[in-house]
Amino acid sequence: AGDLLDGVAEVGGVKVLTGRFDGDLRAQADRLRDQLGSAVVVLAAHKGPKALLIAACTSDLAGKRVHCGNIIKGIAPLVGGGGGGRPDMAQAGGKDPSGIDAALQQAGAIIREQLGA
Repeated sequence: AGDLLDGVAEVGGVKVLTGRFDGDLRAQADRLRDQLGSAVVVLAAHKGPKALLIAACTSDLAGKRVHCGNIIKGIAPLVGGGGGGRPDMAQAGGKDPSGIDAALQQAGAIIREQLGA
């Protein structure tokens, strides 16, 4: 988690973190979101032949400034998958882990767009 925190950016007053994590994505996303305050976290993992993605944001942003389901819908095709979810948390899986870096980069662009930055 410490290495991930080195990648935190600030967009329109909101902390944004995207990165790879090789553990329990949901637990780590929850931990990071709680640790960062007003934040959006998008994590990806390569598990076997699959790519896993998760987006989470704090309640002050969910559905107001950021919609995690829309972030995941926008990036899941880059890993050959689909997914979606709620405004505060969304997950996806895909069969093409080679697209993880592109998905994380696209997530940053989608978040900036949602935040109007």
